[in-house]
Amino acid sequence: MRTFVRSIMTGVAVASLALPLSAQAAEQDLQQKLDNLTKEVEALKHQTKKIEDKSIGRWLTISGD
Repeated sequence: MRTFVRSIMTGVAVASLALPLSAQAAEQDLQQKLDNLTKEVEALKHQTKKIEDKSIGRWLTISGD
């Protein structure tokens, strides 16, 4: 009976060490995805600004005078 309890306790100890490692790996994966999305948003903002700067409304003014 003692060996059974000891093996159960050993299994629980090993599992408690393995779970944080997998959670950390998942967190790193999410962080990488977040970084990639941030870069993509910045690129889209830059592209939008370039298009707005080339817009006809920026350099052409039509007046009734």
